Amino acid sequence: MRLTFCRPFIPDLRHRHGGVSKKSPYTVPFYSQVWAIAKRQTLLKFQDKFGIYTGYGTSIVIALIVGSTFYRLPQAASGAFTRGGLLFIGLLFNVGEIAKGVVESC
Repeated sequence: MRLTFCRPFIPDLRHRHGGVSKKSPYTVPFYSQVWAIAKRQTLLKFQDKFGIYTGYGTSIVIALIVGSTFYRLPQAASGAFTRGGLLFIGLLFNVGEIAKGVVESC
């Protein structure tokens, strides 16, 4: 099955410029780009010290609460359902933290 809706774009792709030559000083390897982006994101993240400390504090408090709730679970099959709940709470909390970070970056 051929995709006919792509045909109008093919001439544009064939006549595209090759870009920067290999010996140009403006050519940067992929690992250098990744390093620059990681460095930039780290510097941006550490500008909000209150957010970092609040996030760490919240994580520690939630970990203590969940850990004390599920302390000394039975090793038999009767504790299996509770262990599943523990994993769910851990995943749910991490998803909430990630969603908060996505909202803050917008």
